[in-house]
Amino acid sequence: GELTEAECAEVLRAFGVPLGPTAAVPGTDLEVEVESHPLFGPILALSLGGPYGEVLGDKSYRVTPLTDRDAAEMVRSLKSFPLLEG
Repeated sequence: GELTEAECAEVLRAFGVPLGPTAAVPGTDLEVEVESHPLFGPILALSLGGPYGEVLGDKSYRVTPLTDRDAAEMVRSLKSFPLLEG
């Protein structure tokens, strides 16, 4: 399922992500998904967002829970990581 807008805002506030109208910031979009795996349970999937993600089909997966080190390795493991470095 998907979170409602209110649920999404609650999660973002819990992690200290500022909400409200902001100016668009140039950059590369990332898409984060949580998928349910029958054997491993919740699995986090990370990919580029928008057309890059669709064309490249480049995803990184990790079993939850993740540490900050796991998350950093997940981002760096993307073949498209050079696009994120600028």
